[in-house]
Amino acid sequence: MIRFYLNRELAPLLEINLAKWKRWSREFLPPDPLGGMQSGFARQFSIKDAFVVYLGGHLVADLKISIPEAKQILSDLDVWLEQKGFYGIHPISIPSDKPVQNPEELIQSYTIIITRTTNTEGRFGFDYRIHGIIAETDSTYQNQPVKCLFYTETHLNSPASPNRKADFRSVKHLNISDIFKCFHDLLQGASHSA
Repeated sequence: MIRFYLNRELAPLLEINLAKWKRWSREFLPPDPLGGMQSGFARQFSIKDAFVVYLGGHLVADLKISIPEAKQILSDLDVWLEQKGFYGIHPISIPSDKPVQNPEELIQSYTIIITRTTNTEGRFGFDYRIHGIIAETDSTYQNQPVKCLFYTETHLNSPASPNRKADFRSVKHLNISDIFKCFHDLLQGASHSA
């Protein structure tokens, strides 16, 4: 059965002020087809809707990204988030012991490196380097302890032409798997206590 949530349920579950949650939901979701101030119906949130608002709020509140830029990032990443299971009810599954067909099957978590870009007309965009973390091991290098990180790398929305310039002062690291786990744990904690 698909579960839907109301504003007044989600805000305390996700530990966000209700007024802030409502503001973010108006910014990051399209208008509610059933709701509105005059309709008498409260907006209902699917898991996907709730995660989009939660992620948008994280981009604005924690990563200090402007609302227009956060909207662009959510739009740019929408298909990828859907494909990787971030809009689902359950967290992304950990790989099993079955034989591996491709490196994607080994991925334990994802991080996204977001770099702001501008073109010659001053329009902004983003370049995304997505790291699929496979493993982290302890090692030594020149007799010094180091960590070795094994990951795949995928690029989305990389600047296609030379007139697009990256602003490396604005690089942000989005630990998307950790954000999803936090979101999921907060929702699951509420369902376990009910």
